[in-house]
Amino acid sequence: MFAAKASAEQLHQRLAAAGVVGARLETVVELADGRSLSRTYRHEGRLSALAVAERVRGLLEAWTDAGQLDVGAEGGIVRLSLRPEELTAAPGRQSVLFGERDTPQEVERAAARVQAMLGHHAVVRAELVGGRGLADQVRHVPVGDVGTGPRPPAGPWPGRLPAPHPATVFPRWLPARLIDTGGQQVNVSGRLALSAAPARLAVEGHG
Repeated sequence: MFAAKASAEQLHQRLAAAGVVGARLETVVELADGRSLSRTYRHEGRLSALAVAERVRGLLEAWTDAGQLDVGAEGGIVRLSLRPEELTAAPGRQSVLFGERDTPQEVERAAARVQAMLGHHAVVRAELVGGRGLADQVRHVPVGDVGTGPRPPAGPWPGRLPAPHPATVFPRWLPARLIDTGGQQVNVSGRLALSAAPARLAVEGHG
């Protein structure tokens, strides 16, 4: 934690001296066994040196929990690097008038503190992406992380439910049976042709 805070303070001082700000920040950890771990997250000048150090701490804990990092073994950390990306001129930040607080900045700091205490995946944001089912169309990304690239929401997604979508989605799939007037199950062929006209729908035996 001390090394991460010192590196973050040095990074912020160098960026301020150059009059630039990074949109993203990459944390790279080099291990004694030759491996390296990295994670990129948004910065945009909103994270303080302490917030960056807390985010690095959360990353180290997440890698340790995942079995990728063991600081007590031969594969311990030998180098920690903070690399700013997408540098642009720093225009400065104007505070909101009449004493109101900058809510987005406070949210970023609060999320970093919670992640440092409870783990990197403790605070997530929702991204709308493409997919067949409703659950597939939402991806949870840890706050501060840069997404791995959204799936095209337009598809094509064969078998996708058309809008309007249901207001409530059950947490688990419920068995359903669609039958015709003769009490036989309605089947769908590979060409999406029904074996008979549906007459009744039963969900978990009810209906």
